[in-house]
Amino acid sequence: MTRKHLSNSIVGEAIADALVPPICVIGIGINLGSEMVAVFGRGTVAGLTNQIAEGSFLLFLANLIDITVTSLVVFLVQRYGSVRTYWRNLLVWLGLLSLLSIPLSSALHVFTFRQNGCRVWSL
Repeated sequence: MTRKHLSNSIVGEAIADALVPPICVIGIGINLGSEMVAVFGRGTVAGLTNQIAEGSFLLFLANLIDITVTSLVVFLVQRYGSVRTYWRNLLVWLGLLSLLSIPLSSALHVFTFRQNGCRVWSL
């Protein structure tokens, strides 16, 4: 959208590919709850309760922040706005992404142990 000859559908594609699927999985995960069973090539993981919905929500937030940061970079390259405002906004969004990486890495750790059949101890 920063150039007139580019289509506006690029923005719609980014939203449709990165934001809508996690939102749909959130709804499915909430609806199925404890009935959810994840199937993998090596086996299944049962009893995920709301972990599917929670993980999808984290993915939605990560995708939203990534789209925003990428947009900031594109606007800087296209020379929209001031560099000072750009860096301030970029630091805020990267700070949010770094905060989000804590529950994302924790969820990945727990899910990996469950997939491998190990018992996970929570604090």
